[in-house]
Amino acid sequence: MASRRKNILILLSMSYLLAIPYMGFAQEKDTIMLRFKGRWDNDKLKSLGTQTFSSLWGWTAPDKREYAIMGSIDSIYFIEITDSEKPVLRDAEAGRYNRCIHREFKTYKNYCYAVADEGPSSLQIFDMQYLPDSVHKVYDSDTLSTRAHNLFIDNDKLYLADNKVITVAGSNSPSVAFYTLVVASLQNPENPVKLSHLEPAIVNDEFIHAEVHDIFVRNDTAYCSNGNYGLFIYNYKDPQKPKLIASIQPPYPDHGYNHSSWLSADGNTMVFADENHGKQLKLYDVSALKTNQPERLEYLSKMGSNANKGSIAHNSFIKGNLVYASYYHDGVVVFDISDPDKPKLLAKGDTYPANDTLSDLSKRYYSYEGCWNVYPFFPSGNIIASDMTNGLFVMRLDTIHLENKTSIAENKVQVVNPFRENLDIKINAAEAGEWQLELLDVTGHILINQKIHFPAGSHSFKIPANSGFRNGMYVLRVKSSQKSEVIKLIHL
Repeated sequence: MASRRKNILILLSMSYLLAIPYMGFAQEKDTIMLRFKGRWDNDKLKSLGTQTFSSLWGWTAPDKREYAIMGSIDSIYFIEITDSEKPVLRDAEAGRYNRCIHREFKTYKNYCYAVADEGPSSLQIFDMQYLPDSVHKVYDSDTLSTRAHNLFIDNDKLYLADNKVITVAGSNSPSVAFYTLVVASLQNPENPVKLSHLEPAIVNDEFIHAEVHDIFVRNDTAYCSNGNYGLFIYNYKDPQKPKLIASIQPPYPDHGYNHSSWLSADGNTMVFADENHGKQLKLYDVSALKTNQPERLEYLSKMGSNANKGSIAHNSFIKGNLVYASYYHDGVVVFDISDPDKPKLLAKGDTYPANDTLSDLSKRYYSYEGCWNVYPFFPSGNIIASDMTNGLFVMRLDTIHLENKTSIAENKVQVVNPFRENLDIKINAAEAGEWQLELLDVTGHILINQKIHFPAGSHSFKIPANSGFRNGMYVLRVKSSQKSEVIKLIHL
C-alpha cells in the first residue's frame, strides 16, 4: 500500500486537477482552478487497512507562520506550510491510544485541543507557542473525556460531542458514562473544567435525539448535527440550562445522516452535510434566528459532486461566498454560493485518484476512503486537506482568463516558446469538447494535469509564473478527441 500511495501522489504534487469554466467570478470567461502546491506523507507510518490519516485543522502563529495539525492512527503531526510547496514536519506527539481511526482538533489562542474516538484515549492539549521548534504537551487526561467524536471551541468554552468517560476502570469490563454533549470552561486553557452536559432531548414526552455527532458554535448558539435525527440548535448562554431553540428534522430535502454544519460570517446562511452515499450538501437561511423566529428557517438549495455515482460529502465550510467541502472519493470540492438559491460548482482537487482507476465501476464510491477534511481559513489563501491514505495536501485557488473567438476550422495548439514568466497557451477548438493539458519536467514528473471543457472557438489563457517553473526544458502534452500533440518548451 505504501508504494502505491507514493507513486500516485508524486505525480500530483503540483498539479491543477480540474478547471471549471465559470462566468462572473472575476472577469467574463474566467476559469477557477484548485492548484496543488505541496504535499506531506510518510509511507512508514502505521496503517489500519488503507487508512493512515484522519482529520486536520490549521493554525496561524503570531509570527504569521502557518501550520497544519493532522492526525494519524497513533499520533498527531504539526506540519509547517508557510512555504506551501515544501511542508515541513515540526513535531509529532503520540496519542494515548495507538489504533485510532478518528482524531479531531481545534485551536484556541496558542493551544491545540485533540480528541480521539477509539480505545482508552484522552483529551490532550498542546502548547504551540514554541513552534517551529516543537510543541509542549500540557494536558493529557481521561477525566473529562476518554473518547469524543468531535469538539468545538467558542470564546472560552470547549464543547465535546458524543463524549464518553470511563468511570470505573477495569481491563475486562470498564464502566463508561455516555454524554450527548459536554461543555467545559477554558478560563485556564491548560486545565478545562466541566460546566455541564446535555441530556438527550425529549419534547412533549417524545424522545427526539441522542448523540451530538458533530457541532458548530458561535456566540453561545450551538448547531448540533445529530445523525438520523437531523440538526438541533441550542442556546448556551447559560451552560447549566441549554435551551433548544430550533431544529431541522427529516424529512428535509435529500435527508440522511446529518453529519456536520458551518455558518457564514454574517450568520445568515448555514451549510450541512449528510454523510451518506449520494446525498448532497444543503444550504439553509437561518437569519430568522437573529429575530427569535426559529420557525422561519428556510431551505435554499442543495449542491453536490457525483451524487448520482454515490459520492459522500464529509465536512463543509463557508468562507466568504465559497463553500469548501471534503468528499471522501472526490477530494476537495469548491462551490460558489453568491446566489445561495443557485450554487455553482467551482473547482475540484482530487486527493484520492485511486477511486477513478478501479476497473469494477461498482467498487467506485463503495466505502469510506479518501479526503477526510479541508481547512480554508489561512490568511495567505493556502488551503489544506487530509486524505486518509495519501496524507496532507496544500492547495490554492487560482484564476485564469479565457479569451474566445468562434469559427475555427481545425484543432490547433499554440504556445509562446521559449517562455520566461507566464506560460501562454492558445487552443483552437473546431468543436466543443474536453481537452487535457499535461506539463512534465525533464524527470517525467507531471507538474500540471489540467482538464477544461472548451466550446468551439479560440481560447487563450495563462499558466502563472508561480506554478513552480524553473529554468530548463518541459514537455507539454495536449489531447482532445481529435488531436494529440507533444510540444517541447524551454523556460529561461
